[in-house]
Amino acid sequence: GEIMSIDLLSIKIRTAENTMIRLPNEEILSSDVINLTHFKQRRLDILVGISYETDLAEVQKLLLKTAAESPFNVQKPAATVILENFGENAINM
Repeated sequence: GEIMSIDLLSIKIRTAENTMIRLPNEEILSSDVINLTHFKQRRLDILVGISYETDLAEVQKLLLKTAAESPFNVQKPAATVILENFGENAINM
């Protein structure tokens, strides 16, 4: 979002969806703030659900190949595929 105003008691932010959020300064001071626009480039985590019957090595190979061929992919740090968890109906990578 975009910071619209910083007041004595709160910060007002316009979100990407064009809604206004009012954050009390107390909340800002006691929370971690993540600035997604600080660096020119940033990583994007994409959660993919894979069937339990699927060959995970083949999926990993395919995901890494897809990332390498993407025009938005940066070479350093290299893309990774991580098994996130075992869901009820899929393995989440």
